[in-house]
Amino acid sequence: MHDKMDMRDGFRLFHDAVKDIGLQNDFNSVLDATLTWSNKTLQAKSTIILLSDSKSPIKQFNCVSDKQYPPLVELKVEAQCIVDYQSPLNTNNLQCQNTHDLQMYHGFQFSPMIVEGTLIGLLGVMGDSKLDPLTLELFCALASIAAIGISQIDMRKKALEEQARKQYLSRYFSPDAVNYLMNKFGSTNMVNTGERKDVSILFCDIRGFTGFSEHQDPKDIFVFLDEYFELISSVIFRYRGMIDKLMGDGLLAVFGAFGDESNHALQAAECALEMHQSIQASKLTFGGSQPFEIGIGIHSGPVVLGDVGGSMFSDFTVLGSTVNTASRIEAMTKPLNTQILLSGDTYRRIKSDVIVQSIEPQVLRGMSKETKLYSLLSLE
Repeated sequence: MHDKMDMRDGFRLFHDAVKDIGLQNDFNSVLDATLTWSNKTLQAKSTIILLSDSKSPIKQFNCVSDKQYPPLVELKVEAQCIVDYQSPLNTNNLQCQNTHDLQMYHGFQFSPMIVEGTLIGLLGVMGDSKLDPLTLELFCALASIAAIGISQIDMRKKALEEQARKQYLSRYFSPDAVNYLMNKFGSTNMVNTGERKDVSILFCDIRGFTGFSEHQDPKDIFVFLDEYFELISSVIFRYRGMIDKLMGDGLLAVFGAFGDESNHALQAAECALEMHQSIQASKLTFGGSQPFEIGIGIHSGPVVLGDVGGSMFSDFTVLGSTVNTASRIEAMTKPLNTQILLSGDTYRRIKSDVIVQSIEPQVLRGMSKETKLYSLLSLE
């Protein structure tokens, strides 16, 4: 293919090729660099890469070059050639679904590109003569370098996707919940859209916030809310809760959204008590001087949870009458002059663990039937 190179030239070219291909930051750049170095070092008439298409429903190898070559469907390489991958291959060592397509590659010599025992592609060159021993070594080395480069790009892409997924989950889940999901599901979709689960919903609202905010500088309002949500979100995360959304000064949290946590009702109740205690201990006030209180409503039952939205925007959330009921219960804390209200469904699950004050059944806003409520006082 070209004038016989000496050992020194071979090592120099190998070093430069490793450096160049290894420094590429994206998939196409690795392929381009591999083709460039193959043409440069082997001085071939034509250089191609047959690359496995992992997205294809059938095993298909697509050709990467500046010329048009058909993809090879169900490409198979003789097993011995994979083991002894330093020996060049030709079309006699290959099989595919369409033999006519394979004949288009007649005249090429191939070197397998293997990653962890899996064939991901073939580096092919065409020239006027066979490769001399040193050039053959360099040819096989280039195929190996390209395989490693492609593997590194793929690993980097998966790592970035996993990091992005972890950051996304961190918006909703506590750190230990995020780790649980990552360890269980890896980088795959961790939350099934439309999954039905039994959970406990906690709604929280700041009393008197509307009147307070009308007389405050907007920057001061944001400073206050930042401190407030930082405080209560840390408590929610401590009890393995998920923050569904913030709504002005309100908050919706979900307990039992992941794993098989049957004690989510108790987690929500314990969290509510500690939220009140944390606010009192922090001495956080309206405008630096005016104390405030929060109202919390908790209801347990079935919900549908998952990602909702379109291609432009999506959000992980919970849907169902359980959510609406919890919101209505929280709205009753002020007229009933209590801080934490539990629904009857929640109380029945944890009645041996808490001390409550029974409240007369109430008709919640937008509902026709009465709902039994309990004021949560403390743990048993």
